[in-house]
Amino acid sequence: MRYNGMISRSYIYAEEASEFKVLTAKYHAGLDKLDAEMKEFKAKLRANPTIVLEDGSLSEINDLQSPPHVRSRGRPKKWLGSNTEKKIASATNSKKRKV
Repeated sequence: MRYNGMISRSYIYAEEASEFKVLTAKYHAGLDKLDAEMKEFKAKLRANPTIVLEDGSLSEINDLQSPPHVRSRGRPKKWLGSNTEKKIASATNSKKRKV
């Protein structure tokens, strides 16, 4: 959710800044400043991995990122089907055999 929010806001800002050269230059300067701050923060985090973040510690974040079980999409592979679907399938197969 945070990523999607950041993408939508940055798209809006980039769209507005692209209208004028001055705003485009300021937008790029702001992105360069943000990039430098992020690199500095990541360096601090590598040096001291026990830094407590706003949302929690790194161990809590890693626990959230690795769920114990992920459900697969679609119907199960060993799906038996309902009785009505079996009847419909057998009826269509019998019609094909007769022809």
